[in-house]
Amino acid sequence: KNCQRRKSFLKLQADIAFKQKDYKLASELYDMAISHGESAALYANRSLTKLLTGDGEGALSDALRCRMLRPQWAKVFYREGAALMLLEEYEQAYDALLDAQNLDPQSAEIERELRKARELMTNMNASRERPDAP
Repeated sequence: KNCQRRKSFLKLQADIAFKQKDYKLASELYDMAISHGESAALYANRSLTKLLTGDGEGALSDALRCRMLRPQWAKVFYREGAALMLLEEYEQAYDALLDAQNLDPQSAEIERELRKARELMTNMNASRERPDAP
């Protein structure tokens, strides 16, 4: 019970740091909260802090861990897609975002990212086909 209380307190502190845009501190606090017990929400939140600090690999790792804990959550696939976009893995990002959309078809945010991934994937494939393109 004390462990659960500590985890909740750390998550609250991390959420406050996040709202203040101190993403590094928020990530560290989510780390500490996770050490008191895993949860999909903690991994999803830490994934976002890593995305916002440019750590695509870390964001992807957290998104994948989150997906193992909560495989039917659209946010998980959205985080995975966003991390893959940051890593310029547009085809994989598109697939993850498509999974997100299947779980939450009403989300305008997912639709927007899906369009962006499709566009970048198309542009990347077009430039591969024309090696002389700038």
